[in-house]
Amino acid sequence: MINNNLTLQNVINHKHKYLLMKSLPILLLSVILGGNISAQITFAPEFGVNAGAYFAAKDGTNRSKISPGIRTGIKTDIPLFRRYHLLTGLLYVRNGYSTGQEAAAGGGSTDLSINTIELPLQFIYRSKGNAVAAPYCGIGPYLGFNAGGRAFIPGAIIYPGSGNFDSYRSLAVGSSAKDDIRMLDAGISITAGMKMINGIYISLLLQRGMVNLDPPGEYGAKTKSFGAGMNIGYFIHHKKVAKTEPTVKKQEM
Repeated sequence: MINNNLTLQNVINHKHKYLLMKSLPILLLSVILGGNISAQITFAPEFGVNAGAYFAAKDGTNRSKISPGIRTGIKTDIPLFRRYHLLTGLLYVRNGYSTGQEAAAGGGSTDLSINTIELPLQFIYRSKGNAVAAPYCGIGPYLGFNAGGRAFIPGAIIYPGSGNFDSYRSLAVGSSAKDDIRMLDAGISITAGMKMINGIYISLLLQRGMVNLDPPGEYGAKTKSFGAGMNIGYFIHHKKVAKTEPTVKKQEM
């Protein structure tokens, strides 16, 4: 009876030890990574200039002229492993384009400014760099929500015989035939930049939309966005590089 109890107890102990040894590495890894990542996540206010255009797949030509704009918001840097990072955030982007869609209304082009809320998700590789800065590059998707905007029609004819007047109107955002632009935009972006040891960074950005922004009823046109920009930001609570002074080995007399 005693031997049977000892044998059963040994089996239970062995099973518990096996489960503990199996789960311990996973637990330790999650604690280490979780603590390491949470301790190194940094946030950066960012501001930049943006140049936007829109391309029509219907004829394969540029549908608009390059239009200047701004890009500002908060970026978040999340370390993954070694020199790989995840760069995301929440940005406000104002850009637009110039088109001749409403030439019948006034015989001229229409200038549109579009307000977009953008969520980028970029996978970044940052090199070791030197004592001043570290270069980096990355690629990833982005998701944009067009929140509205304004259309400017120079020299529009309000009604026959009224003469030419500059006309302004708000953009209609939606997916119906009466709307000007769809709400959802998504695509791919690539970036390259330089992060200084004091937390300041400068980056360049190129992105291309993959979603048709034309509402239905646009005679089969498929318009997609394009953007390029230059940004500057500052990572708060960045990891500082400790300066070490060279040690001189004393020669024995």
